[in-house]
Amino acid sequence: MANFLFTRVNAIPVNQEKPELSALKLVINLLKDGERVLIFPEGERTLDGKLMTEGEPGVGMIVCKAGVPVLPVRLFGPEKALPRGSKRLKRHPVTLAVGEIIELGDLVNDPALSSKDRYQAIANRIMGAIGAIELRDSRGE
Repeated sequence: MANFLFTRVNAIPVNQEKPELSALKLVINLLKDGERVLIFPEGERTLDGKLMTEGEPGVGMIVCKAGVPVLPVRLFGPEKALPRGSKRLKRHPVTLAVGEIIELGDLVNDPALSSKDRYQAIANRIMGAIGAIELRDSRGE
């Protein structure tokens, strides 16, 4: 099912254990060309739907190399619509909530950070912004 879906939505699957440099370069080039790219900074779905506090440093590297701002978005309900490990969709609402654009230039340009620390700090700030997004009801309350 995943390959069927990936090919139809222009997804670029990345192996978390051993990310391919070509996939990362492709994403960076797309961003530099002004394209929008959806990245899941956690790297995997949680079993209970609770947000992880730390992102994967690879997302920080991508943002750093591409030099782009980030629009944090959060999904509410996918753990019930497609539980991790399940191959079947269940009827359950999934809501996408959008946060405010965040600029990360202060971290990208911080000379006190090593590359590894910079990438992790960027990923963690992105996760913090995603975690701050709250689910509102259909009336916007």
